[in-house]
Amino acid sequence: LARHTLRAAAFREASPRATLERLNRALLREVREESFCTVATGRLAAHPEGALLTACAGGHPAPLVLGADGSVEEATWPGTLLGIYPDIDVSDRETVLTPGDAVVFYTDGVVEERRSGEQFGEVRLRELLAACAGLSATGIAERVERAVLEFQPVAPADDIAVVVIRITEAK
Repeated sequence: LARHTLRAAAFREASPRATLERLNRALLREVREESFCTVATGRLAAHPEGALLTACAGGHPAPLVLGADGSVEEATWPGTLLGIYPDIDVSDRETVLTPGDAVVFYTDGVVEERRSGEQFGEVRLRELLAACAGLSATGIAERVERAVLEFQPVAPADDIAVVVIRITEAK
């Protein structure tokens, strides 16, 4: 339900926030029991300096923007879980991405992976990303995946997914 609703809503809604609000209404209408969903979404548009990212998160880790200079910042603010409350608190945040910048979407399995009671954690992820400045999108994603799997060499306890979009020079 979430995947199909998001896909359809993305064509109809002007903002990621409106897309998540539409998904929340669908989940409340269609899903029984205490089910919820977490989502991070974004929309890219051309911008004179590169690209304009509009991002929104509902109960999901906020995507991180890796600057070409190695800086790391959240692309949006945390928001309410979807499918529980009729009114959710989610907000769009715009970030101008310039050539060399990347945006990294990831599942909570990345930061919540554990080893001897210690989490991989967001601090470790941010430090890792800062060291990835200049790598390709594939290189960044592979480095994050490898670091999490090396942190806990047994099968991950949760899903691990990483999607990276890197802005390149216009040709």
